[in-house]
Amino acid sequence: MLTFSDCPRLLSHARRCQNELADLGMDPVPDDGLHLTMVCIGETSQVTNDQLHRLTVLAAQLPLAPFRIRATPLAGSRGAIRYSLSSWMALIRLHAALSAIGRQAGVPGGKPTAAFRPHLGIQYNNCDRPAAPVIASVAHLRTLPPVHLDITSVDLVELRRAKGQQRAYRWDVQRTIPLGHHHSPTGQGGVVPFLSAGEQ
Repeated sequence: MLTFSDCPRLLSHARRCQNELADLGMDPVPDDGLHLTMVCIGETSQVTNDQLHRLTVLAAQLPLAPFRIRATPLAGSRGAIRYSLSSWMALIRLHAALSAIGRQAGVPGGKPTAAFRPHLGIQYNNCDRPAAPVIASVAHLRTLPPVHLDITSVDLVELRRAKGQQRAYRWDVQRTIPLGHHHSPTGQGGVVPFLSAGEQ
């Protein structure tokens, strides 16, 4: 998961967009909820501690350097409003590498990299509505400059839905492995369901 709670420029940018779009009545993603899930490795009941250990050892050996992505405003649909992320190639390489070590570790989850569509949601729909008004509402925000984000680490997190908030997610970081450094992963914890990439 790419997490962005420590990226003030993105947070300010996202809040401005959310405020501009408040009349739509969609559910805004809070500052500490902005994220991009990379690879689901399975439910906590399906992943063993041995698999988790193997996964973190393999992740610590990934020959991937830190990289920069760009969050460009804004795309709208009847389901969500989101930033487009580029370069896709860097994100796809990361997804493919994480998927490969997931297979080596024998975890039950994961989807093909061909189906991976990276984006960063800032608002989610909470009712049935046509897409056209949402698309029209975000059009003027596409003139805003993009935000550059430096991706420097990979996180294993336990991801869950927040109670009472259908589209809200919360997570606990269990392991952090910096990109470009081959060493032992940091962090403590048991089995977790998501292998994700994080920004520092």
